[in-house]
Amino acid sequence: MKKDILKKLHLKQVKKMSKLDQVLLGLIGLGAVALIGFLLNLAYMNWPQPSVATLLPAKNTIMYVEVNSLKLPTKLEAGEDQMKLTESLGQPFGVNLVPMLESFAGDGLAFAMIKEQSMQNQPLLFIKTKTKRSALNYFESLTLPNEELIKTAGENPVYYYPQGQPFAFRFIKKYVVIGQSPDALALLDNLEGQTLQNDENYEKSVGNLPRRSWILAYVDFRNLTFSDNPAINSIVEPLKHAIRHIALAVRQDQEGFHFNTFLNLNKDLLSLDRGESKGKFAYELTGYLPEENVAIYIGGANLEAEWLNTLETISNLNPAYGVILEGMVRAQANEVFGEQVDLRNDIYPLFEGEYALSVGSGENGREISLILSHDNREFAEAKLEKLARGFKFLAAKFAPKVEVVTLPDGTESRELVPDDGKLESTGETVNGYIVNCIEVTGTSAGFCYAATDEIIMMTNSKDRLLKTIDLTGTNLLSESASFRKSLANLSKVSDEVTYMNFENFYKLTASNQYVQALQPLLSKLEAGSWVKHYFTDGVSTEGYVLVK
Repeated sequence: MKKDILKKLHLKQVKKMSKLDQVLLGLIGLGAVALIGFLLNLAYMNWPQPSVATLLPAKNTIMYVEVNSLKLPTKLEAGEDQMKLTESLGQPFGVNLVPMLESFAGDGLAFAMIKEQSMQNQPLLFIKTKTKRSALNYFESLTLPNEELIKTAGENPVYYYPQGQPFAFRFIKKYVVIGQSPDALALLDNLEGQTLQNDENYEKSVGNLPRRSWILAYVDFRNLTFSDNPAINSIVEPLKHAIRHIALAVRQDQEGFHFNTFLNLNKDLLSLDRGESKGKFAYELTGYLPEENVAIYIGGANLEAEWLNTLETISNLNPAYGVILEGMVRAQANEVFGEQVDLRNDIYPLFEGEYALSVGSGENGREISLILSHDNREFAEAKLEKLARGFKFLAAKFAPKVEVVTLPDGTESRELVPDDGKLESTGETVNGYIVNCIEVTGTSAGFCYAATDEIIMMTNSKDRLLKTIDLTGTNLLSESASFRKSLANLSKVSDEVTYMNFENFYKLTASNQYVQALQPLLSKLEAGSWVKHYFTDGVSTEGYVLVK
């Protein structure tokens, strides 16, 4: 009887739950599962990856690069180029890295450089192993007949070959570490907590990068020395007053690579307020740039304020630095436009608004275009005319003639001056705008410019200027799928952006031997964009590279 009553009560309770209630209950359950999954994923993404930084000495590490997966992105296939790169990593140690990785490597490797006073900078190679036994079997297979590996005493002994191989190795945690000698591997002993992972400066730099990455790199700029190359050392040493550390993280997805860098700077370099742009930068001038042949585009806002702030900040470190840097820019301006053009009064004011610089290759060589926004057409045209008058100083290089000049002391001197007979000035109206050009007859040298109510256009290619004015049937950079897609993968665009089309970049620089060496890599890349973000302790770069 009692069971029947309870059964009836239970049936009534079940019947009270409508279909809507059941749906709501199901949604709540799914939401709870999704929330738990999100929290677990968030914890995973923010949990620091195990890194070789836990094995490196904080004081003496110059740099390291760590690859956390040997698998390439979906769109890239392992080939001859990757094999050559892998082989080059083994060269400092006298090892063939390709069969080594195939034999016992796990899912990552790293390369580090450690500074030691009594020795030269020591390279170290870290390889994650599948098992210690498989790695040891491989190294034993490299011995000469009747040769045995020598093993030192200790918890993490060092192995080396009496004659057969020029390297030594040891096992630390999940890694086999390869060095040029047992002494080099001994640099990893007795760290007593003073590892790079625990270093405050390292944490500051890497802490500004994504927690989980495919590639992680770090450079302690203060430890960089090039004692065997005085020319490079003379450049690096002054920079140590400004740059402290550099960190890089690369992540991969189905379409390409995200990359982030962090440049830890001297606090004095970040103490001043940065110039504020007059309006929000939205790369609007890309709507005037023809997409065709653009290799590099650099756009931003209020370059004048940012540049002057940079000069002032650098001068705070050393007054001579700012004077030298601006002097170099002034010398270039005088070479192009003559001394009658004043850098601060005639050129800087043109960069108060948005700017768009593009470089590409054309039928007659390199094409350089500069577009500037303005709010005063009369002022802009006056400055343009002054620059155009000064262009004849540059033209003297392309159309020179010798002129005898009498000096104040009465002596005569011969000077190279522009041959005015070879300078051709033209002006034509296109779509209601006057296009002015000064060209050197018989050469590709020239300077063309035009102004509208909103923008100034300057270029060394008349054809490109005409396309900018008459955009009918022109594919614009702002509408380019590569441009928009690469920017869409950035978190935000603040006050400047750089874009590169790798195919056009190769066309532009194909004669360079270093670019030729990179051609196999560049041929697999489509385009890339990057922007800068400013922090209280440094400058970060965020970018994305599209893979074909």
